[in-house]
Amino acid sequence: MNAILVADPESSERARLGSGLSSFGRTIIVAPTLEDALASADGSTVSFAVVGIIDPGALPASESIERVLRGGQTGFLLAAADPTSLPELTLGSSFYLDRRPVSISRLQVLLRRHVRSSITRMPMLTMADLVQMACLGGHSLTIVCSKEKQDIGSVDIIQGELWTARDEQGEGPDALQRLMLPGVVARGKPLLGSTAGPRTVFQTWQEALLEAARQTDERSRIAPEDELQTLISQASKALLERDHKKAGELFQRAARLDPRNTVIRVNLQRLRALGYIPLEDE
Repeated sequence: MNAILVADPESSERARLGSGLSSFGRTIIVAPTLEDALASADGSTVSFAVVGIIDPGALPASESIERVLRGGQTGFLLAAADPTSLPELTLGSSFYLDRRPVSISRLQVLLRRHVRSSITRMPMLTMADLVQMACLGGHSLTIVCSKEKQDIGSVDIIQGELWTARDEQGEGPDALQRLMLPGVVARGKPLLGSTAGPRTVFQTWQEALLEAARQTDERSRIAPEDELQTLISQASKALLERDHKKAGELFQRAARLDPRNTVIRVNLQRLRALGYIPLEDE
């Protein structure tokens, strides 16, 4: 679980901060003190921590602050009624000091910076893999889809729910299914703020994956028919060009796809009678 810690002695301030940060697709853990928030986090990965204090004597223990910053990419903002009254703190570039109450817009700027840097780039996966992983984990992200190294569309997932899908032909569930065809690879990137727009996909991820599997199965049944017609056309052309050996090879390949096809069987019999195909082959 990826978490944002919000600690403040006043419940109204905790509620204000928690509500202002809820659009970032992270679990918000609120508590009166940083120590309580860390205990509730219970080993979760922390993306950012904002801690408000009223009394300068209530400064969080340096060990607790260092525990949050230990990963090197987590941001920490300490908000105090009078920041100048606090002792000098030298905790690195990821530590910020501000006046309480800190503005939500200021927090959002800092959080975007650290949420981006704390996310490891995901490997290239199939759409089905990434959709399942994101939805099962309750994540919010944008899945960018590409084919032959060209981006062809994207899918937004919000808190584990399919939200929008768009490609060059349109958006909605049809776009989602086009992006889930074989040969499409996907990569995830964080979905920050309210950038997803109106919801256009209302399927569950299970329904979407089942539909994608059904369409892939249908296409796999159609593909041999297309291949069969191509082979017959190529074999017929070879006959017209009097390349009987090539025609025999092509008709034999076609026969493996459709052994009962009359056109194929008749031509194989003629080529066999003319000696272009050994009697044991067909």
